[in-house]
Amino acid sequence: RTEGGFTLLEVMIALAILALSLTVISQADVNSVRAVGRSKQITIATQLARWLMTDTEDLLFDEGFQDFEEEKKGDFGEQGFKQFRYVLKIDKIELPPNLNAQSLSNAVSNTGSGAGSGSRVGGMFQAGAKMMGQQFEMIRNVLEQSIRRVTVRVVWEESGRERFISVSGYFTDPRKVDSAGGLLGAAAAAAGNKSTSASGNTSTTPSTSGAGSPAGIRR
Repeated sequence: RTEGGFTLLEVMIALAILALSLTVISQADVNSVRAVGRSKQITIATQLARWLMTDTEDLLFDEGFQDFEEEKKGDFGEQGFKQFRYVLKIDKIELPPNLNAQSLSNAVSNTGSGAGSGSRVGGMFQAGAKMMGQQFEMIRNVLEQSIRRVTVRVVWEESGRERFISVSGYFTDPRKVDSAGGLLGAAAAAAGNKSTSASGNTSTTPSTSGAGSPAGIRR
């Protein structure tokens, strides 16, 4: 009697299916391990960037802002992560070029024009606009000197490729910001005094009596 079994072709097809399945499974495992490793590297790089940003903030607060842009390069060997490198840039900021004294003065003047040029409120707005226009260049210079943009770029090698993350932050010098606030306060006070004196100098026409009064006007 004959016994049933698998033919050679059936065995070869089964082995091919098994090999293909194992290849897909192993590739998925490799990708999973790689993703976990990449996530770990990104987490470490993020923490190092945060630490460097905080350290730079303390340094700027202690030593003050320099008048020139700075760039530093190094690694995190002292922190136990020598494979991670960094590029630190400290840049001076520039206010938008379309933000100038004339546009600011026009904006404030247009705001106060609705109150009427002859009214007290309108006079205050116009006087304030003129004063702010005169002081704006000085204030702008102080603001640009008191703010710095810090950019940290952390770089590392992964599977023969260079990976990096980049973070940016803005820091201010409180002493220079207070100086700018003092200038604004002085400008506002001067504008208020000027507008008050201008609105107080009003003239009145004395009433006249007798036959010389125009017809239709009662005394």
